[in-house]
Amino acid sequence: ADFVAGKLHPGDLKSGVTAAINKLLAPIRQDFAGNKEMQKVEKLAYPKAGSEVRAMDVSRIDLRVGLVKKVWDHPSA
Repeated sequence: ADFVAGKLHPGDLKSGVTAAINKLLAPIRQDFAGNKEMQKVEKLAYPKAGSEVRAMDVSRIDLRVGLVKKVWDHPSA
């Protein structure tokens, strides 16, 4: 409510949400650290990337170029 009302800075909101999420995840991280089976499943699900360097296919890049001709303040800014 304070953020929507403009009473809370986005940076403060971000740090508060980060702290709350970390507090919620702390017991899960603790369980994970002591559970070899969960760690094994993670390694199978998310294998580490190899050292192989692949060339990037530049044809897949969506690059758009434009020219700004007019600028004005947003009405609610």
